[in-house]
Amino acid sequence: MSAIQNIDPTHIQSAATADALAPTPDERELLDKKVFHTRVEREFVEAQASGKPLAVLFIDADHFKDVNDVLGHDVGDAVINDTRGLIGVIVSSLRTLNNPSHHETASRPLDVVAVGSLEPTNQTISQKHEMIEAEGGHIGGDEFAVLLPNTDAEGAKIVVGRLREAIREYVNLPGNEALRELGLDASIGVGVLDDATRDTIKTAGDLLRVADEDMYRDKLEKLPELTEKQLRSLKMAEFILKSEGIRLRDFAKYLRLHNSQT
Repeated sequence: MSAIQNIDPTHIQSAATADALAPTPDERELLDKKVFHTRVEREFVEAQASGKPLAVLFIDADHFKDVNDVLGHDVGDAVINDTRGLIGVIVSSLRTLNNPSHHETASRPLDVVAVGSLEPTNQTISQKHEMIEAEGGHIGGDEFAVLLPNTDAEGAKIVVGRLREAIREYVNLPGNEALRELGLDASIGVGVLDDATRDTIKTAGDLLRVADEDMYRDKLEKLPELTEKQLRSLKMAEFILKSEGIRLRDFAKYLRLHNSQT
């Protein structure tokens, strides 16, 4: 019998964030889409003027529609709320890197708590990336984003790794067998403004688009049932859509709407 058949979907285990190491609920709050985009615009102007790097991450749940369809929208809502809290914990923990008392050594652990266990990760961050700042946003539904001022591609990669680890920990919590069986995961895309991309990323919208497209590439790479020929066809389709000014996100939403009506 499957885990989905064995489990009461109303008992999905939430990520534990009540430990003393966890930030307060206010500190975990994410920005809404409008405010987040306003922050991206502001930070983009500052990054252009200062020459400092700027990174944006897009996070989109994988198989979230299956969670809603199989376990019900109440469980889906609980998963969204837990994801908000999970991202909020990581964002708040990244902000602690700006505390002067933490700048005593050139290399030290990245103080991001593991949601569920709330144990600090052993991942090390160099002095170059000690000043990672972060702002989280809930774009809508199962879509989230993280803004990382003064963060280059290497620093963004560290945060992506921590997000993936925390999401795995959440899905593997006791009681979340149904989520594991449905394959709940997240695709993450990265957009970085730095010396290598300033010629092609001219606006905040360009930066968001790069992160969005990278996130959908991450989704495509998780489709093992596709052959190399099929993957090449999808990449060709991506090229055609981009040449017509159609975003992958918008095309995916069109497909979901079309499939739900047929």
